Amino acid sequence: MNRKNILIVEDEFIIADVLREILQNGGYDVCGIADTFAEALELVEQQKPGLVVLDIYLKGKKTGIDLAHVLSEKNIPFIYISANSNQKVLEAAKKTNPYGFVVKPFREKDVLIALDIALYRYENNLENGLRQNAVFQKKISQILEMVLGWEDKVMLLGQAVQPYIPFEYMSVGLTPAAIHHFNQLGFLRVGFEEYQVIGPKELMVITRLKMGDLTAMQARQAPIKIATWYNEPELNELRSDAPFINFIANTYDLKSCLVLPISIRHDIQFEFHFFSRRPDAYNADHLMMINRFQSLLGSFIKAMMADGSNPFGTSFIDNTMVKPAIQAPGPNFFEGIIGSSHLLLNVFDQIIQVAPHNSSVLILGESGRARRR
Repeated sequence: MNRKNILIVEDEFIIADVLREILQNGGYDVCGIADTFAEALELVEQQKPGLVVLDIYLKGKKTGIDLAHVLSEKNIPFIYISANSNQKVLEAAKKTNPYGFVVKPFREKDVLIALDIALYRYENNLENGLRQNAVFQKKISQILEMVLGWEDKVMLLGQAVQPYIPFEYMSVGLTPAAIHHFNQLGFLRVGFEEYQVIGPKELMVITRLKMGDLTAMQARQAPIKIATWYNEPELNELRSDAPFINFIANTYDLKSCLVLPISIRHDIQFEFHFFSRRPDAYNADHLMMINRFQSLLGSFIKAMMADGSNPFGTSFIDNTMVKPAIQAPGPNFFEGIIGSSHLLLNVFDQIIQVAPHNSSVLILGESGRARRR
């Protein structure tokens, strides 16, 4: 795919023509101009553009934001060029994770700089993705070689995933078709690299439900066939189709969920559920990340299911009422920093992710100042 091959999606002919001249003068090839969603989609399939310059409003019912979702699925970078200042529309556009935004009226310099930055960010993301895969594969290999129990290894896997897929609660288990009893195992994050193991016994104590209630609830849970995410409004709409997901969300005040199904055999499916207390924690970037890790996670789970200590072959009934929190081995780099808020823990995750690299870090956020009492 030629990254210099640009598709223009703009419903005003004069502006589209100006953009074409700017891009061609800047050394880019314009593979086409579209003014509707359908025409743009057809050109995307035919021309395979390296980047799309996209207006928010187009002719017809579907907008540039609708097209942006398709481009994200196809892993095609895009930038918005729009004069729209409606806050609601801009928030919707922002959630599609564009690689840039140019406001009309624009200068030639504005467009070319935005394109350069967008292409740099995209290529850098690809390189980072390969590096992340290699690092994650190494961590999985190390976890499997450790002399630890089944729960400890899955907890360490969650810790390895945490910097990429933030969560306050991770649940793992088989689909209802593969089992005859409640089999979900959960990990509640209670601190940095510290998790509380939540099995059926713990859930029965916390919720005062019986094992039969939990089993019946899981039996009504429809298997999820493809990785996806649910933010707060979507999660609320899932109540009848996903009783277990909503049960966990309500029990621990969780607002969003990302689900990854992994096929173990043709008749057995394993599912990861990542939950967050933030109402909009997950987006297309997290889905792309988890899809990239899917093969590695599948290998890990298949190895773990072959382990003789695999708990999913048992009834999960034991004499332990409350299991202690598991502290991950290794040094605590944030000793002395007090706090266990999920937002603070997310900051720790991000720091750990960039700490090994000798490079500058740009920190973005609202301005503020400390207050003393």
